[in-house]
Amino acid sequence: MVTASWNGTARLWDAITGHAIGEPMQHEGVVASAQFSPDGQRVVTASYDGTARVWEAAIGQTMAEPMEHQKDVVFCAVSVPMASGW
Repeated sequence: MVTASWNGTARLWDAITGHAIGEPMQHEGVVASAQFSPDGQRVVTASYDGTARVWEAAIGQTMAEPMEHQKDVVFCAVSVPMASGW
């Protein structure tokens, strides 16, 4: 399970135990949306800091430079397999 928070983080959780998994995925602003990729290996996040990011779910580290927008990013989704190398 993945959650998005007003505290500027997205977190992975064990849905059965309710315990957090790994470190929070940190943004500089509210995280408005967090979604798993179809294969469950990555998480994409959207933030009020004006960025969308791709994270490696197993370790909670970004996989590429942030995708920067001029305003808040309020939603993200992945509908097809992500590009090779991610």
